Amino acid sequence: MMADKIPTNIDELLWRVAEARDADLTADFLRRYPTMRPQLATREAMVDSLRAARPVPPIPTRFVPVSAPVLRRSRFWLAPVAVGLLVGIAIASYQVAKFVQEPAGPEKKVVVVPQSPVPTPSDGRVITPPPKTNYDPGTQPRPEEPMNDDRLVVLSVNGTTLFGALGAIREKGVQLDIMPGVEDMPIVLTANRDDGTIALEPLQMLQAVKNAAGFQLLDNGPEGLIILPAEKTTVIEGEPTPRLRESEPGGN
Repeated sequence: MMADKIPTNIDELLWRVAEARDADLTADFLRRYPTMRPQLATREAMVDSLRAARPVPPIPTRFVPVSAPVLRRSRFWLAPVAVGLLVGIAIASYQVAKFVQEPAGPEKKVVVVPQSPVPTPSDGRVITPPPKTNYDPGTQPRPEEPMNDDRLVVLSVNGTTLFGALGAIREKGVQLDIMPGVEDMPIVLTANRDDGTIALEPLQMLQAVKNAAGFQLLDNGPEGLIILPAEKTTVIEGEPTPRLRESEPGGN
């Protein structure tokens, strides 16, 4: 009866183990295939004979069990990597576009210029103060904001009289009563425009005219404001505004 034929893969392992002559490799092989000990001894004897006839340097071979499964690297890991790469490209594109759209240079500081207080009548009327001006405190002079002449009183600094100035203030809706004793006179004002004129809010212009002419201003509540000569008023202790002398009611 013929001996069973050795499988091809085991036969190849026999030759490799015989050629390697490694004690650990031989022990591992015999542990897996103990029935192959005679065949292994035969292969080792044949290898020794061949090497004696023609010396051949030993070839180190790593023993790989036949039953060990061959692991194939899965390609599913490519999907999350591709998604992460696309997300990174999208974020980088957004940052680049945002950087290009933003204006270059450091952020400029904004200084708010305080405005002078505006007198408020006691009748509750609201006077809109001039708008605040924002400018860059650099080497350039502060730009002048254009004024709306429709709500301003514009006077010439040369040849302006008291009554002419008060009439211009009346035209802007301020109720003024000029009492007897107030005489018309030329007044000198300071220009705040390049064309030699002064432009102010009505109540601001009234204060400027008062400073130039030297009259007294009396708040008469809903009846408006009263213009009095300086000698027609007196200050009563505890009163916030000048009042008419009792000896001269009505200013007469």
